[in-house]
Amino acid sequence: MPCIFRRYIVMTAVCLMLVNSLTLAAAAAELSSASLAASSLVPGQEARYTLKLRVATALNLAKGASVAVDFPSGFNLVYKDGFAADPGCTLARLEYKNSGDRHFAVVYGTVDTARNQTGVQLIFKPQVSQLVIPAETELYLIIPGVINSGKKGLSQVDIRITDAGGALFQGTCAFTLGLAPAAATRQVRLVEASSQAVRLAWDPVAGAKGYRVLVSSQAKGEFISALDLTREPTPGEVWLLTETSHSFAGRGNGGLSPGGTYYFKVQAGNEYGFGPASPVLRVVLPEVKPVYNRQNNGIILVAPGQEAVVAVDRPVKITDQSGIGLYEKDTGVKVKGVSAVVDEKDPRLIRISAKLRSGQQYLLVFYAGALEGRGQIKVTNNNFSFALAADRGR
Repeated sequence: MPCIFRRYIVMTAVCLMLVNSLTLAAAAAELSSASLAASSLVPGQEARYTLKLRVATALNLAKGASVAVDFPSGFNLVYKDGFAADPGCTLARLEYKNSGDRHFAVVYGTVDTARNQTGVQLIFKPQVSQLVIPAETELYLIIPGVINSGKKGLSQVDIRITDAGGALFQGTCAFTLGLAPAAATRQVRLVEASSQAVRLAWDPVAGAKGYRVLVSSQAKGEFISALDLTREPTPGEVWLLTETSHSFAGRGNGGLSPGGTYYFKVQAGNEYGFGPASPVLRVVLPEVKPVYNRQNNGIILVAPGQEAVVAVDRPVKITDQSGIGLYEKDTGVKVKGVSAVVDEKDPRLIRISAKLRSGQQYLLVFYAGALEGRGQIKVTNNNFSFALAADRGR
C-alpha cells in the first residue's frame, strides 16, 4: 500500500552535535552525525531511547569497545535481571545494517550503570570477537528502561564511543521533554469488518498531532501497534496516524483470522508521546462466506497435497496475491505461506502451492480484485470451492 506512508509522521527529537572543540577531550573525534528518538518524551514516563550514530571512519566494535551514554540529573535507568517482567536497560543492544543487507543485525553485550556528579551513566560493551562497522554506517543504540526527568524543558545526553583500538568519538544530543495530549480518545467505533480486515474511526482529540491504534488477541493481553507493515521499520521509528480512521489487516504480523476476536484501543499523540488510551473495543471478524459455484452444486474442498491447480474459463493474471486465501474447513484458520502463480504455458491454469496436512480439508477463496481477465471469470474444474465476488473491505 504505497499511500500508507503519506499518512504517517515520524516522532523524533532533534539532535545537535557538539562542535565546540574546547568541550571535547583532546584525543576525541566528533561523531559525524547523531539523532535521538524515544517512545516517550513525557516527564516522568519510562521510555525506550534510540540513538542513531554515525562515525566518519570505520569503527571496531569487537570485545574491548564500549559506548557510554550520560543522562543528566533527574533521569533514572531501570536495571534488573534479564528475566524480570521489565528488565529495562539490561536489554540494551546495538543494531546496524550494512549496504545491501535486507535486515538489521543485532549486537548484544554487557550493560553497566553508575551514578556520577551530573546524573546517571549507561555503559554498553559489545561481546563479539570481530565486528568492524564501515565508515558512515548508521549505528543504532537502543536503550529500554529510561525514566525521564520529571521536569519539562530542554535536556541532553552525552555520548562517547571507544572502539577496540582505543579511538574515541564523542558528541551530544539535545532534546525537549513535554506533555502529551491529556484527553483520552473517545467514540472508537467499528466502521466495517470483513473476514480479513477492519476499519475503525474515532473522534478527534484537541491538541493531537496524530494517533496510534493498538491491537491484541486478548482483552488484557499485550497490545501491539495495528499497522500493516510494507517494510521493516528502522529502530526507534514511531508512526503516528494523521487521520481519525484506520484500516488494518495484520499484514507483516501474520494477518487476521476469519471469525477471530480482536481488541483495539486508540491513543492521541504529539511530538512528546501518547495520552491515555481509549476504552477497549472488541471486534469479532465474520467467518469466511464464499460465493458458491452453482455448477459444482455446492462446496467442494481442496484435497491435501503440496500443489493444486485451478482451471478457469479464460486467460487471467494475478493482480493481488493477498486476495487469494486458503482456509482450514473445520477451524476457519487461514493457511500461511500460500503461493499462487499463473501457469506459463496455459494462462487459464492457476497453480496453488502450500504446506497442507494430510486428512485436513481446505477452502480456497478468490476475493474481488485477486484475478484479472476479460469478462466474468468462472472456475471450470470442480476440485475447488471458490469466491470471486467477496470483498475484504480494504
